[in-house]
Amino acid sequence: MSQIIASHGAEKTEAIVDSIFNYMLKNKSKIPFAIDSVTLDALVSAVVMSGRLILADNLFKQWYSQLSVKRTPASYDSLLRGCLIAKNKTLAELLLTMLIDTDKLKPTKSIYERMLLISLTQFNYEDAFVYLEAMKTQAMAPSWKTYSTLIRRCARVRDPRARVALKEMEDMGYHVTEALKSFADSHGRSARYNHQHKNAFEDVSGSAGSSSNEQGKEGNKEKKTPVFDINFTV
Repeated sequence: MSQIIASHGAEKTEAIVDSIFNYMLKNKSKIPFAIDSVTLDALVSAVVMSGRLILADNLFKQWYSQLSVKRTPASYDSLLRGCLIAKNKTLAELLLTMLIDTDKLKPTKSIYERMLLISLTQFNYEDAFVYLEAMKTQAMAPSWKTYSTLIRRCARVRDPRARVALKEMEDMGYHVTEALKSFADSHGRSARYNHQHKNAFEDVSGSAGSSSNEQGKEGNKEKKTPVFDINFTV
């Protein structure tokens, strides 16, 4: 339902969810079976998917109390998905505090993973390891995708913890692809990049003198990779 509503565009999505909510509010005594967290989660998720994260957050804080519906971890999950897309760590942290302190809920594996991935979109991504350790202390196994993203993020800035995370991933029984190993070993460069770059250097060094060799070596230095370029697949 969320995707169908959101496909109409941001403004129309807002009008549709407002209309549905107002109908529920006026007729809550007649349709109590339709008023629950699942329904409200879907409406909020539609707003998130339409790109209106701040609006979704405002509705999230109003609608549930107006209909006397208790929020669940799943209710928070859709908003945190929007925070991940928008790289909005500030809002994500406020939501996590609200989940724990206001609604007295326990973060689920999905919540922790969202927070970890959101942290990885930031320049300072140390909190990602805080959430990783929190998961492990509660016997929550991070997914293959989460480990892969963490490894690639570390590798891009030559963080040696990329190898540590790779070892943890292997110890947990996950299949570690050669592409991911190569990415971690070569500090954020794919095997294909290294092969092409090596061939280009050999062509230069083979057809020129010592001065050309020096230029080839200079060209062979790694270029800086934008730290926000997060790739969630391998």
